[in-house]
Amino acid sequence: YLTTRKKTTEPREPERRESLVVVGNGPVGFGFLEKMVRLDSSRHWEITVFGEESTPAYDRIRLTQRFHNSSAGSLDLASREWYAENGITLHTGDPVIGIDRKAQVVHSLSGLKVHYHRLVLATGSRPVVPPIEGIKQSGVYVYRTLRDVEQIVDSARKSKTAVVLGSGLLGLEAAHALLQLGLETHVVEMAATIMPKQLDNSAAEILQEKLEKLGLQFHLLHRTGQITKSERGLEVSFDRRSSLNCDMLVVAAGIRPRDELASGCELEVSPRGGIVVNDKLETSDPRIYGIGECVVHRGIHYGLVAPGHQMADALAKILTHGSGNYEGSDVSTRLKLMGVDVCTFGRYLESGPDFEQLAMNSQGRYRKLILERGRIVGAMLVGESPEVSRLHQAVLKEERIWGWQRKRFERTGHVWRSQVATHISQWPGSAIVCNCMHVTKERLTDAEHEGISTLEQLCAVTKAGTVCGSCRPLLISLLGETSTEVIQKSRGLLTVSLLTVAVLVIWSLVGSIKPADSVLSSRFAWEAIWRESFYQQLTGYTALGFVVIGLTFSLRKRWSAINIGGYGAWRLMHAVLGIAALLIVMLHTGMHVGSAFNFSLMVVFLGASLSGSLLGIATSLEQDLQLQTAAIKKYRRYGFGLHVMLFWPLPVLVVFHVISVYFFSS
Repeated sequence: YLTTRKKTTEPREPERRESLVVVGNGPVGFGFLEKMVRLDSSRHWEITVFGEESTPAYDRIRLTQRFHNSSAGSLDLASREWYAENGITLHTGDPVIGIDRKAQVVHSLSGLKVHYHRLVLATGSRPVVPPIEGIKQSGVYVYRTLRDVEQIVDSARKSKTAVVLGSGLLGLEAAHALLQLGLETHVVEMAATIMPKQLDNSAAEILQEKLEKLGLQFHLLHRTGQITKSERGLEVSFDRRSSLNCDMLVVAAGIRPRDELASGCELEVSPRGGIVVNDKLETSDPRIYGIGECVVHRGIHYGLVAPGHQMADALAKILTHGSGNYEGSDVSTRLKLMGVDVCTFGRYLESGPDFEQLAMNSQGRYRKLILERGRIVGAMLVGESPEVSRLHQAVLKEERIWGWQRKRFERTGHVWRSQVATHISQWPGSAIVCNCMHVTKERLTDAEHEGISTLEQLCAVTKAGTVCGSCRPLLISLLGETSTEVIQKSRGLLTVSLLTVAVLVIWSLVGSIKPADSVLSSRFAWEAIWRESFYQQLTGYTALGFVVIGLTFSLRKRWSAINIGGYGAWRLMHAVLGIAALLIVMLHTGMHVGSAFNFSLMVVFLGASLSGSLLGIATSLEQDLQLQTAAIKKYRRYGFGLHVMLFWPLPVLVVFHVISVYFFSS
């Protein structure tokens, strides 16, 4: 029997929220929060964050701006209201001092106890302070936090000379800031060159010469013995060398991961320091994660902000979508130290029998390439280089360097013939534009299609240009500037594509050419082009050659071994060969489409020609003439797929056509 049960609607219990505690409110910790806000649309996680400093997260990369009387708030990554508006509980000036893994509770300095379901350690790093006698006395400062900078600025107002211990990136940044404040500035380094962990000897020497011209004084191979007070301020003594007198001293001798919390609760820590994490960014306790400068991943400690942001991005996806991995970061850097360009890409310090080095040192510029089995795997540059972006992409793809390119590089320092930087509109979508936030050109283009039209909007949406700012000229170029060379190639591609469409339309309207009425007419003589064997072979193989060469040109963006010239030029030549092949086929066939098997061949060829010409029109409008719309982008994507789908059967059909002509024709 059947029974009918009355349906009742019961109130649904709201989903239980889980507690997520973040320890550390630096740039990486904030980046993680920002990504969680964007991805956790259901607000599954109830987030609490603890920061050691009294202010919310600020931009450490731009700390030197505080040397020039900028307000402290100008460095803030977000206001306190932002945290409240997004449901995040923020505790500043209250560091976590202990973790009870069994109870899943963190203890703060003020006595707060907060339970967690998941815990993220983003504790960053601390400055290395060498065990030098007298280093803790007044007048000696470290360079790491906003408070450190404020103390240095106060001391600089009543000082004339300063000494910086350390010539790494932080040390040179601090020295530059002190020099701009009007102080006589000395940089002390115990290694034989400056930036010893980033540059080889030749690169370091060139950079040092450039920085000395700007006013810095370097003291290399100087090991500091002690720091004492004297009538002339601070006296910095060195082992077996004369001492230096100064009014203030800044320590910038490197950083070490902050892993004391992890050690205190018996998480696995690397012997050299750093919380050990796996590809899921899990520590030895799967409920606790680590990101940023406090962790070691696959044996590597990244002391850069960009890998930290990539970890934050990966972890946010893991916690919100339940999938994803962090598989390491590209440690390429593009810096401008006191106006001097310094770039390192890929495995730039590799050496040994499996690696070959090509170097060029001339006129204050230094460039070095690292090759492995003929492919470029690393590069180092000091001084201006128009090839820098193109070289970075070549390293990421491990492109092959040919013999003539080696000779050109050794002679001029340039790998490619054109020394004009490729316009960003010609970069492939996978190209990284912002190294700090790992933002690709495709992500920026997508933002444009969503309606972004100003630099401020583009930076806010994609986060490109929000850290060091060195990529902002590229962003401006992408938004509004188009080089003359790009415009010329785009117009050429558009012209050729429109001509191809016109030829196809004429063919469809005119149809096949009717044979001559009499063998005595002059028209009959012209018909020999598609009647006689010699002319048939000449036009047929010419058309086939154009198609094959055109296919090779189309591989320019997809095969790293082919790296000569810009994409725009190759794309234009591909289109020119396409219309040339079409015109030759018209002569070869007398504009007859044939029947049976030959008809199939002609349909595929004409379809590939039409789809290719329409694709060329869309590409010109989208990339080069700046008429970028979602509709054009969508058509270009599908049009490319159709063009390739029609093109690939051609070789097989042509082979069968040739066989039928030579072996089966009467």
